[in-house]
Amino acid sequence: MAVRHKIRDFFCGAQEARAGALVSVTVGALSKPVGYLRTLMLAWLFGASAGMDAFYVSMGILSLLCQIVQNVTESALLPRLVRQQTEADAAALMARVFRLALIGALLLAALTAAFSSPLAAFFARRFDPPRLKTAARMLVILIPWGGAWTLMPFFEVWNNFKGRYSLSVSLSALGHALLIPAIWAASFFWGVYAVPAMYSLVVALLAWGTFRATGDFPWRAAGAARKEALRELRADCLLCVGIVGASGLYQLVDRYFASGLPAGNISALSYAGLIYTLPQSVLAPALMIYLHRVSALMACPETPQAQLKAVMCTGWLYMFPPAALMSALSRPLVRIFLGYGAFDAAAVALTAPCMAAAAWSLPLMLWGQFLSRYAQAAGRLKTILSVSYGALALNAFLDWMLAPRWGAPGLCVATGLTWGGSALVYAALLAPGALKHAARAVWKPSLAFALSCVALWPLRENGIAAVLAGGLLAAAYYLGGERLGFFDSVPPVWRPRALLALALRRKRGE
Repeated sequence: MAVRHKIRDFFCGAQEARAGALVSVTVGALSKPVGYLRTLMLAWLFGASAGMDAFYVSMGILSLLCQIVQNVTESALLPRLVRQQTEADAAALMARVFRLALIGALLLAALTAAFSSPLAAFFARRFDPPRLKTAARMLVILIPWGGAWTLMPFFEVWNNFKGRYSLSVSLSALGHALLIPAIWAASFFWGVYAVPAMYSLVVALLAWGTFRATGDFPWRAAGAARKEALRELRADCLLCVGIVGASGLYQLVDRYFASGLPAGNISALSYAGLIYTLPQSVLAPALMIYLHRVSALMACPETPQAQLKAVMCTGWLYMFPPAALMSALSRPLVRIFLGYGAFDAAAVALTAPCMAAAAWSLPLMLWGQFLSRYAQAAGRLKTILSVSYGALALNAFLDWMLAPRWGAPGLCVATGLTWGGSALVYAALLAPGALKHAARAVWKPSLAFALSCVALWPLRENGIAAVLAGGLLAAAYYLGGERLGFFDSVPPVWRPRALLALALRRKRGE
Protein backbone atom coordinates (compact mmCIF):
# COMPACT_ATOMS: atom_id res chain seq x y z
CA MET A 1 0.00 0.00 0.00
CA ALA A 2 2.80 2.42 0.91
CA VAL A 3 4.61 1.67 -2.35
CA ARG A 4 1.43 2.33 -4.34
CA HIS A 5 0.90 5.68 -2.62
CA LYS A 6 4.55 6.57 -3.18
CA ILE A 7 4.26 5.83 -6.91
CA ARG A 8 1.02 7.82 -7.13
CA ASP A 9 2.56 10.80 -5.33
CA PHE A 10 5.61 10.61 -7.60
CA PHE A 11 3.55 10.99 -10.78
CA CYS A 12 0.46 12.85 -9.53
CA GLY A 13 2.10 15.14 -6.99
CA ALA A 14 3.62 18.56 -7.60
CA GLN A 15 7.25 18.63 -8.80
CA GLU A 16 9.96 21.24 -9.10
CA ALA A 17 10.85 22.14 -12.69
CA ARG A 18 14.11 20.19 -13.09
CA ALA A 19 12.73 17.00 -11.54
CA GLY A 20 9.55 17.30 -13.59
CA ALA A 21 11.51 17.81 -16.79
CA LEU A 22 13.81 14.87 -16.01
CA VAL A 23 10.92 12.52 -15.21
CA SER A 24 8.93 13.64 -18.26
CA VAL A 25 11.88 13.29 -20.62
CA THR A 26 12.81 9.92 -19.09
CA VAL A 27 9.28 8.57 -19.43
CA GLY A 28 9.12 9.95 -22.96
CA ALA A 29 12.42 8.30 -23.83
CA LEU A 30 11.39 4.96 -22.33
CA SER A 31 8.12 5.09 -24.27
CA LYS A 32 9.88 5.50 -27.61
CA PRO A 33 10.68 1.79 -27.97
CA VAL A 34 6.94 1.22 -27.62
CA GLY A 35 6.28 3.82 -30.31
CA TYR A 36 8.90 2.15 -32.46
CA LEU A 37 7.25 -1.24 -32.06
CA ARG A 38 3.92 0.29 -33.05
CA THR A 39 5.45 1.88 -36.14
CA LEU A 40 7.29 -1.35 -36.96
CA MET A 41 4.04 -3.29 -36.68
CA LEU A 42 2.25 -0.88 -39.04
CA ALA A 43 5.13 -1.07 -41.50
CA TRP A 44 5.24 -4.88 -41.28
CA LEU A 45 1.47 -5.27 -41.70
CA PHE A 46 0.72 -2.61 -44.30
CA GLY A 47 4.04 -1.17 -45.58
CA ALA A 48 4.05 2.08 -47.58
CA SER A 49 0.64 1.35 -49.09
CA ALA A 50 -2.35 3.25 -50.44
CA GLY A 51 -4.32 2.33 -47.31
CA MET A 52 -1.72 3.91 -45.04
CA ASP A 53 -1.65 6.98 -47.31
CA ALA A 54 -5.39 7.32 -46.68
CA PHE A 55 -4.94 6.84 -42.92
CA TYR A 56 -2.29 9.53 -42.58
CA VAL A 57 -4.31 12.00 -44.66
CA SER A 58 -7.51 11.42 -42.65
CA MET A 59 -5.62 11.73 -39.37
CA GLY A 60 -4.00 14.92 -40.66
CA ILE A 61 -7.42 16.45 -41.34
CA LEU A 62 -8.63 15.91 -37.77
CA SER A 63 -5.24 16.98 -36.43
CA LEU A 64 -6.07 20.51 -37.59
CA LEU A 65 -8.82 20.74 -34.97
CA CYS A 66 -6.56 19.23 -32.32
CA GLN A 67 -3.81 21.71 -33.20
CA ILE A 68 -6.20 24.63 -32.81
CA VAL A 69 -7.16 23.52 -29.31
CA GLN A 70 -3.60 22.63 -28.32
CA ASN A 71 -2.28 25.95 -29.59
CA VAL A 72 -4.97 27.92 -27.78
CA THR A 73 -4.46 26.06 -24.50
CA GLU A 74 -0.66 26.33 -24.59
CA SER A 75 -0.31 29.80 -26.12
CA ALA A 76 -3.21 31.61 -24.49
CA LEU A 77 -4.78 29.63 -21.66
CA LEU A 78 -1.73 28.47 -19.66
CA PRO A 79 -0.13 31.95 -19.41
CA ARG A 80 -3.52 33.41 -18.40
CA LEU A 81 -3.98 30.76 -15.71
CA VAL A 82 -0.57 31.59 -14.27
CA ARG A 83 -1.47 35.30 -14.14
CA GLN A 84 -4.80 34.87 -12.34
CA GLN A 85 -4.98 36.42 -8.89
CA THR A 86 -6.19 33.28 -7.11
CA GLU A 87 -6.44 29.57 -7.87
CA ALA A 88 -10.24 29.88 -7.72
CA ASP A 89 -10.10 32.44 -10.55
CA ALA A 90 -7.91 30.08 -12.56
CA ALA A 91 -10.33 27.18 -11.97
CA ALA A 92 -13.31 29.28 -13.06
CA LEU A 93 -11.52 30.36 -16.23
CA MET A 94 -10.54 26.78 -17.08
CA ALA A 95 -14.09 25.51 -16.49
CA ARG A 96 -15.61 28.16 -18.76
CA VAL A 97 -13.19 27.53 -21.61
CA PHE A 98 -13.40 23.74 -21.30
CA ARG A 99 -17.20 23.72 -21.57
CA LEU A 100 -17.07 25.90 -24.68
CA ALA A 101 -14.46 23.59 -26.23
CA LEU A 102 -16.60 20.54 -25.45
CA ILE A 103 -19.60 22.04 -27.23
CA GLY A 104 -17.43 23.00 -30.20
CA ALA A 105 -15.92 19.51 -30.40
CA LEU A 106 -19.37 17.88 -30.51
CA LEU A 107 -20.51 20.25 -33.26
CA LEU A 108 -17.40 19.67 -35.36
CA ALA A 109 -17.70 15.89 -34.90
CA ALA A 110 -21.21 16.03 -36.36
CA LEU A 111 -20.06 18.15 -39.30
CA THR A 112 -17.13 15.81 -39.98
CA ALA A 113 -19.43 12.78 -40.03
CA ALA A 114 -21.84 14.54 -42.40
CA PHE A 115 -19.21 15.84 -44.83
CA SER A 116 -16.41 13.27 -44.67
CA SER A 117 -16.18 12.75 -48.45
CA PRO A 118 -15.91 16.47 -49.37
CA LEU A 119 -13.32 16.97 -46.61
CA ALA A 120 -11.18 14.09 -47.85
CA ALA A 121 -11.45 15.32 -51.44
CA PHE A 122 -10.45 18.85 -50.40
CA PHE A 123 -7.30 17.76 -48.56
CA ALA A 124 -6.23 15.07 -51.03
CA ARG A 125 -7.22 16.51 -54.40
CA ARG A 126 -4.90 14.24 -56.35
CA PHE A 127 -5.93 10.97 -54.73
CA ASP A 128 -7.41 8.37 -57.06
CA PRO A 129 -11.05 7.35 -56.28
CA PRO A 130 -10.23 4.18 -54.25
CA ARG A 131 -7.78 6.02 -51.97
CA LEU A 132 -10.26 8.90 -51.63
CA LYS A 133 -13.06 6.55 -50.59
CA THR A 134 -10.82 4.85 -48.03
CA ALA A 135 -9.74 8.22 -46.60
CA ALA A 136 -13.38 9.33 -46.18
CA ARG A 137 -14.27 6.14 -44.31
CA MET A 138 -11.24 6.44 -42.05
CA LEU A 139 -12.11 10.06 -41.32
CA VAL A 140 -15.43 8.98 -39.82
CA ILE A 141 -13.80 6.16 -37.83
CA LEU A 142 -11.26 8.63 -36.38
CA ILE A 143 -13.87 11.06 -35.00
CA PRO A 144 -13.56 9.68 -31.41
CA TRP A 145 -9.77 10.02 -31.70
CA GLY A 146 -10.15 13.65 -32.72
CA GLY A 147 -12.62 14.34 -29.92
CA ALA A 148 -10.35 12.80 -27.30
CA TRP A 149 -7.29 14.72 -28.47
CA THR A 150 -9.37 17.92 -28.44
CA LEU A 151 -9.91 17.49 -24.69
CA MET A 152 -6.48 16.15 -23.73
CA PRO A 153 -4.64 19.52 -23.94
CA PHE A 154 -6.91 20.94 -21.22
CA PHE A 155 -5.95 18.15 -18.81
CA GLU A 156 -2.26 18.57 -19.69
CA VAL A 157 -2.35 22.35 -19.19
CA TRP A 158 -4.13 22.02 -15.85
CA ASN A 159 -1.62 19.43 -14.63
CA ASN A 160 1.26 21.69 -15.67
CA PHE A 161 -0.39 24.63 -13.92
CA LYS A 162 -0.62 22.55 -10.75
CA GLY A 163 3.01 21.43 -11.05
CA ARG A 164 2.21 17.82 -12.02
CA TYR A 165 4.57 17.95 -14.95
CA SER A 166 4.92 14.23 -15.65
CA LEU A 167 1.37 12.95 -15.12
CA SER A 168 0.00 13.44 -18.63
CA VAL A 169 3.08 12.14 -20.44
CA SER A 170 3.20 9.05 -18.20
CA LEU A 171 -0.43 8.15 -18.86
CA SER A 172 0.00 8.87 -22.56
CA ALA A 173 2.93 6.45 -22.74
CA LEU A 174 0.87 3.76 -21.02
CA GLY A 175 -2.13 4.33 -23.27
CA HIS A 176 -0.19 4.22 -26.50
CA ALA A 177 1.40 0.92 -25.47
CA LEU A 178 -2.09 -0.59 -25.66
CA LEU A 179 -2.30 0.29 -29.36
CA ILE A 180 0.11 -2.49 -30.31
CA PRO A 181 -1.95 -5.53 -29.22
CA ALA A 182 -5.19 -3.76 -30.13
CA ILE A 183 -4.21 -3.04 -33.75
CA TRP A 184 -2.55 -6.44 -34.15
CA ALA A 185 -5.67 -8.33 -33.05
CA ALA A 186 -8.11 -6.14 -34.96
CA SER A 187 -6.10 -6.32 -38.20
CA PHE A 188 -7.14 -9.96 -38.67
CA PHE A 189 -10.77 -8.86 -38.90
CA TRP A 190 -10.73 -5.34 -40.39
CA GLY A 191 -7.45 -5.08 -42.28
CA VAL A 192 -6.10 -1.55 -42.59
CA TYR A 193 -9.31 -0.14 -41.06
CA ALA A 194 -8.17 -1.60 -37.74
CA VAL A 195 -5.62 1.20 -37.48
CA PRO A 196 -8.07 4.14 -37.20
CA ALA A 197 -10.56 2.05 -35.20
CA MET A 198 -8.06 1.14 -32.49
CA TYR A 199 -6.57 4.64 -32.41
CA SER A 200 -10.05 5.97 -31.64
CA LEU A 201 -10.80 3.37 -28.97
CA VAL A 202 -7.48 3.59 -27.13
CA VAL A 203 -7.16 7.39 -27.18
CA ALA A 204 -10.75 7.80 -25.97
CA LEU A 205 -9.92 5.52 -23.02
CA LEU A 206 -6.71 7.49 -22.46
CA ALA A 207 -8.62 10.78 -22.27
CA TRP A 208 -11.02 9.32 -19.70
CA GLY A 209 -8.17 7.87 -17.66
CA THR A 210 -6.29 11.19 -17.66
CA PHE A 211 -9.41 13.02 -16.51
CA ARG A 212 -9.89 10.58 -13.65
CA ALA A 213 -6.21 10.65 -12.63
CA THR A 214 -6.12 14.45 -12.64
CA GLY A 215 -8.71 14.40 -9.89
CA ASP A 216 -9.13 18.15 -9.41
CA PHE A 217 -9.84 19.18 -13.01
CA PRO A 218 -12.36 22.05 -12.70
CA TRP A 219 -14.81 21.14 -15.46
CA ARG A 220 -17.70 22.44 -13.36
CA ALA A 221 -15.97 24.86 -11.02
CA ALA A 222 -18.14 27.11 -8.88
CA GLY A 223 -18.06 30.82 -9.57
CA ALA A 224 -17.81 32.85 -12.74
CA ALA A 225 -14.63 33.64 -14.60
CA ARG A 226 -13.50 37.27 -14.43
CA LYS A 227 -14.74 39.28 -17.42
CA GLU A 228 -11.34 40.90 -17.89
CA ALA A 229 -9.63 37.51 -18.13
CA LEU A 230 -12.22 36.26 -20.62
CA ARG A 231 -11.83 39.37 -22.76
CA GLU A 232 -8.04 39.02 -22.86
CA LEU A 233 -8.30 35.30 -23.58
CA ARG A 234 -10.82 35.90 -26.38
CA ALA A 235 -8.41 38.23 -28.16
CA ASP A 236 -5.57 35.72 -27.73
CA CYS A 237 -7.77 32.90 -29.02
CA LEU A 238 -8.52 34.75 -32.25
CA LEU A 239 -4.79 35.17 -32.84
CA CYS A 240 -4.22 31.49 -32.03
CA VAL A 241 -6.88 30.45 -34.54
CA GLY A 242 -5.05 32.53 -37.13
CA ILE A 243 -1.77 30.85 -36.19
CA VAL A 244 -3.26 27.38 -36.51
CA GLY A 245 -4.91 28.47 -39.75
CA ALA A 246 -1.40 28.98 -41.08
CA SER A 247 -0.48 25.51 -39.84
CA GLY A 248 -3.54 24.05 -41.54
CA LEU A 249 -2.70 25.74 -44.82
CA TYR A 250 0.87 24.50 -44.38
CA GLN A 251 -0.39 20.92 -44.19
CA LEU A 252 -2.78 21.51 -47.08
CA VAL A 253 0.08 22.71 -49.29
CA ASP A 254 2.26 19.75 -48.32
CA ARG A 255 -0.55 17.25 -48.89
CA TYR A 256 -1.38 18.85 -52.24
CA PHE A 257 2.12 18.31 -53.59
CA ALA A 258 2.51 14.91 -51.87
CA SER A 259 -0.80 13.55 -53.20
CA GLY A 260 0.48 14.05 -56.75
CA LEU A 261 3.37 11.65 -56.10
CA PRO A 262 3.07 7.86 -56.65
CA ALA A 263 1.32 5.70 -54.04
CA GLY A 264 3.44 5.13 -50.95
CA ASN A 265 5.12 8.54 -50.87
CA ILE A 266 2.85 9.96 -48.17
CA SER A 267 3.43 6.85 -46.07
CA ALA A 268 7.19 7.20 -46.59
CA LEU A 269 7.04 10.82 -45.43
CA SER A 270 5.05 9.80 -42.36
CA TYR A 271 7.31 6.85 -41.47
CA ALA A 272 10.39 9.05 -41.84
CA GLY A 273 8.78 11.70 -39.66
CA LEU A 274 8.02 9.18 -36.95
CA ILE A 275 11.74 8.39 -36.71
CA TYR A 276 13.41 11.78 -37.12
CA THR A 277 11.02 13.56 -34.73
CA LEU A 278 11.67 11.06 -31.92
CA PRO A 279 14.23 13.30 -30.12
CA GLN A 280 11.91 16.30 -30.33
CA SER A 281 8.92 14.31 -29.07
CA VAL A 282 10.96 13.17 -26.07
CA LEU A 283 11.66 16.81 -25.21
CA ALA A 284 8.07 18.01 -25.82
CA PRO A 285 7.04 17.83 -22.12
CA ALA A 286 10.05 19.97 -21.22
CA LEU A 287 8.74 22.63 -23.63
CA MET A 288 5.50 22.85 -21.66
CA ILE A 289 7.44 23.15 -18.40
CA TYR A 290 9.52 25.94 -19.94
CA LEU A 291 6.36 27.80 -20.99
CA HIS A 292 4.93 27.49 -17.49
CA ARG A 293 8.13 28.73 -15.87
CA VAL A 294 8.78 31.61 -18.24
CA SER A 295 5.16 32.80 -17.96
CA ALA A 296 5.68 33.24 -14.24
CA LEU A 297 8.95 35.14 -14.78
CA MET A 298 7.71 37.69 -17.32
CA ALA A 299 7.27 40.38 -14.68
CA CYS A 300 11.07 40.84 -14.75
CA PRO A 301 12.20 41.01 -18.43
CA GLU A 302 15.89 40.36 -17.73
CA THR A 303 15.28 36.95 -16.14
CA PRO A 304 13.44 35.36 -19.12
CA GLN A 305 16.11 36.67 -21.52
CA ALA A 306 18.89 35.06 -19.49
CA GLN A 307 16.87 31.85 -19.23
CA LEU A 308 16.26 31.87 -23.00
CA LYS A 309 20.01 32.03 -23.71
CA ALA A 310 20.61 29.01 -21.49
CA VAL A 311 17.68 27.10 -22.99
CA MET A 312 18.81 27.74 -26.57
CA CYS A 313 22.33 26.50 -25.82
CA THR A 314 21.06 23.49 -23.89
CA GLY A 315 18.53 22.51 -26.55
CA TRP A 316 21.01 22.73 -29.42
CA LEU A 317 23.84 20.88 -27.68
CA TYR A 318 21.55 17.99 -26.72
CA MET A 319 19.66 17.85 -30.03
CA PHE A 320 22.47 18.23 -32.58
CA PRO A 321 24.06 14.75 -32.17
CA PRO A 322 20.88 12.72 -32.87
CA ALA A 323 20.02 15.05 -35.76
CA ALA A 324 23.44 14.63 -37.36
CA LEU A 325 23.44 10.86 -36.83
CA MET A 326 19.98 10.43 -38.34
CA SER A 327 21.02 12.36 -41.43
CA ALA A 328 24.31 10.49 -41.81
CA LEU A 329 22.89 7.02 -41.07
CA SER A 330 19.38 7.34 -42.50
CA ARG A 331 19.51 4.22 -44.68
CA PRO A 332 20.80 1.76 -42.03
CA LEU A 333 18.45 3.27 -39.44
CA VAL A 334 15.38 2.86 -41.65
CA ARG A 335 16.46 -0.64 -42.67
CA ILE A 336 16.97 -1.73 -39.06
CA PHE A 337 13.91 -0.05 -37.58
CA LEU A 338 11.34 -0.62 -40.33
CA GLY A 339 12.67 -2.99 -43.00
CA TYR A 340 10.52 -6.04 -42.25
CA GLY A 341 7.42 -7.72 -43.69
CA ALA A 342 5.60 -5.53 -46.21
CA PHE A 343 8.19 -2.76 -45.75
CA ASP A 344 10.47 -3.96 -48.54
CA ALA A 345 13.72 -2.61 -50.05
CA ALA A 346 11.78 -0.18 -52.25
CA ALA A 347 10.07 1.31 -49.19
CA VAL A 348 13.46 1.65 -47.46
CA ALA A 349 14.90 3.37 -50.53
CA LEU A 350 11.94 5.78 -50.54
CA THR A 351 11.90 6.54 -46.80
CA ALA A 352 15.63 6.92 -46.01
CA PRO A 353 16.24 10.01 -48.21
CA CYS A 354 13.19 11.67 -46.64
CA MET A 355 14.67 11.17 -43.19
CA ALA A 356 18.12 12.42 -44.20
CA ALA A 357 16.62 15.49 -45.89
CA ALA A 358 14.75 16.67 -42.78
CA ALA A 359 16.64 15.38 -39.71
CA TRP A 360 19.51 17.87 -40.02
CA SER A 361 17.17 20.76 -39.15
CA LEU A 362 15.93 19.37 -35.81
CA PRO A 363 18.05 21.72 -33.64
CA LEU A 364 16.67 24.71 -35.55
CA MET A 365 13.14 23.37 -35.15
CA LEU A 366 13.73 23.09 -31.41
CA TRP A 367 14.98 26.67 -31.32
CA GLY A 368 11.85 27.77 -33.13
CA GLN A 369 9.67 25.98 -30.59
CA PHE A 370 11.48 27.50 -27.61
CA LEU A 371 11.28 30.97 -29.16
CA SER A 372 7.60 30.60 -29.98
CA ARG A 373 6.98 29.54 -26.35
CA TYR A 374 8.89 32.63 -25.25
CA ALA A 375 6.69 34.78 -27.51
CA GLN A 376 3.57 33.10 -26.09
CA ALA A 377 4.63 33.85 -22.52
CA ALA A 378 5.40 37.46 -23.47
CA GLY A 379 1.98 37.86 -25.10
CA ARG A 380 3.49 38.48 -28.55
CA LEU A 381 1.06 36.31 -30.46
CA LYS A 382 1.01 38.77 -33.36
CA THR A 383 4.70 38.01 -33.89
CA ILE A 384 3.93 34.29 -34.02
CA LEU A 385 1.09 34.97 -36.48
CA SER A 386 3.36 36.97 -38.80
CA VAL A 387 6.16 34.40 -38.71
CA SER A 388 3.69 31.55 -39.27
CA TYR A 389 2.31 33.04 -42.48
CA GLY A 390 5.80 33.94 -43.66
CA ALA A 391 6.82 30.31 -43.11
CA LEU A 392 3.72 29.18 -45.02
CA ALA A 393 4.69 31.27 -48.03
CA LEU A 394 8.29 30.05 -47.91
CA ASN A 395 7.22 26.41 -47.64
CA ALA A 396 4.77 26.69 -50.54
CA PHE A 397 7.47 28.21 -52.75
CA LEU A 398 10.02 25.55 -51.80
CA ASP A 399 7.50 22.72 -52.29
CA TRP A 400 6.68 24.08 -55.75
CA MET A 401 10.38 24.22 -56.62
CA LEU A 402 11.64 20.97 -55.08
CA ALA A 403 8.80 18.42 -55.23
CA PRO A 404 8.81 18.07 -59.06
CA ARG A 405 12.60 17.59 -59.04
CA TRP A 406 13.23 15.45 -55.96
CA GLY A 407 9.81 14.05 -55.04
CA ALA A 408 9.16 13.24 -51.37
CA PRO A 409 12.75 14.07 -50.24
CA GLY A 410 12.27 17.49 -51.85
CA LEU A 411 9.28 18.11 -49.58
CA CYS A 412 11.47 17.19 -46.58
CA VAL A 413 14.19 19.60 -47.68
CA ALA A 414 11.53 22.30 -47.96
CA THR A 415 10.32 21.48 -44.45
CA GLY A 416 13.83 21.66 -42.99
CA LEU A 417 14.60 24.99 -44.66
CA THR A 418 11.28 26.39 -43.46
CA TRP A 419 11.98 25.30 -39.88
CA GLY A 420 15.41 26.88 -40.02
CA GLY A 421 14.15 30.12 -41.52
CA SER A 422 11.36 30.43 -38.95
CA ALA A 423 13.75 29.88 -36.03
CA LEU A 424 16.18 32.52 -37.25
CA VAL A 425 13.39 35.06 -37.86
CA TYR A 426 11.98 34.41 -34.38
CA ALA A 427 15.42 34.92 -32.86
CA ALA A 428 16.05 38.12 -34.82
CA LEU A 429 12.70 39.59 -33.74
CA LEU A 430 12.55 38.41 -30.13
CA ALA A 431 16.08 37.93 -28.83
CA PRO A 432 18.94 38.82 -31.21
CA GLY A 433 21.34 38.85 -28.28
CA ALA A 434 20.37 35.31 -27.31
CA LEU A 435 20.91 34.16 -30.91
CA LYS A 436 24.43 35.61 -31.03
CA HIS A 437 25.28 34.14 -27.63
CA ALA A 438 23.99 30.69 -28.59
CA ALA A 439 25.71 30.69 -31.98
CA ARG A 440 29.09 31.47 -30.38
CA ALA A 441 28.55 28.76 -27.76
CA VAL A 442 27.50 25.87 -30.01
CA TRP A 443 29.48 26.15 -33.24
CA LYS A 444 32.66 24.43 -32.01
CA PRO A 445 30.97 21.38 -30.41
CA SER A 446 28.68 21.07 -33.44
CA LEU A 447 31.56 21.20 -35.91
CA ALA A 448 33.54 18.64 -33.91
CA PHE A 449 30.62 16.20 -33.84
CA ALA A 450 29.76 16.74 -37.52
CA LEU A 451 33.34 15.95 -38.55
CA SER A 452 33.24 12.83 -36.37
CA CYS A 453 30.10 11.69 -38.22
CA VAL A 454 32.08 11.69 -41.48
CA ALA A 455 34.08 8.76 -40.10
CA LEU A 456 30.85 6.71 -40.04
CA TRP A 457 30.31 7.03 -43.79
CA PRO A 458 32.20 3.81 -44.72
CA LEU A 459 29.90 1.87 -42.35
CA ARG A 460 26.64 3.06 -43.90
CA GLU A 461 25.98 -0.28 -45.66
CA ASN A 462 26.62 -2.29 -42.48
CA GLY A 463 23.48 -1.37 -40.56
CA ILE A 464 24.15 -2.76 -37.08
CA ALA A 465 27.80 -1.68 -37.02
CA ALA A 466 26.88 1.83 -38.19
CA VAL A 467 24.19 2.27 -35.54
CA LEU A 468 26.42 0.91 -32.75
CA ALA A 469 29.27 3.18 -33.81
CA GLY A 470 26.88 6.14 -33.90
CA GLY A 471 25.63 5.32 -30.41
CA LEU A 472 29.18 5.13 -29.05
CA LEU A 473 30.02 8.43 -30.71
CA ALA A 474 26.98 10.09 -29.12
CA ALA A 475 27.84 8.65 -25.69
CA ALA A 476 31.40 9.94 -25.99
CA TYR A 477 30.06 13.38 -26.94
CA TYR A 478 27.68 13.64 -23.98
CA LEU A 479 29.93 12.14 -21.31
CA GLY A 480 33.34 13.24 -22.59
CA GLY A 481 32.31 16.53 -24.14
CA GLU A 482 31.72 18.06 -20.74
CA ARG A 483 35.42 17.64 -19.94
CA LEU A 484 36.30 19.35 -23.24
CA GLY A 485 34.15 22.37 -22.42
CA PHE A 486 31.37 21.59 -24.91
CA PHE A 487 28.69 22.19 -22.25
CA ASP A 488 30.17 25.28 -20.57
CA SER A 489 27.22 27.38 -21.80
CA VAL A 490 24.73 24.98 -20.19
CA PRO A 491 23.67 25.64 -16.56
CA PRO A 492 25.59 23.24 -14.28
CA VAL A 493 22.45 21.44 -13.08
CA TRP A 494 21.46 20.64 -16.69
CA ARG A 495 24.81 19.21 -17.82
CA PRO A 496 24.99 15.50 -18.69
CA ARG A 497 26.86 14.38 -15.58
CA ALA A 498 24.55 16.33 -13.25
CA LEU A 499 21.45 14.85 -14.89
CA LEU A 500 22.96 11.37 -14.73
CA ALA A 501 23.74 11.83 -11.03
CA LEU A 502 20.18 13.04 -10.37
CA ALA A 503 18.74 10.04 -12.21
CA LEU A 504 20.91 7.65 -10.18
CA ARG A 505 19.85 9.28 -6.90
CA ARG A 506 16.18 8.94 -7.86
CA LYS A 507 16.74 5.31 -8.80
CA ARG A 508 18.17 4.67 -5.33
CA GLY A 509 15.19 6.50 -3.80
CA GLU A 510 17.26 9.33 -2.31
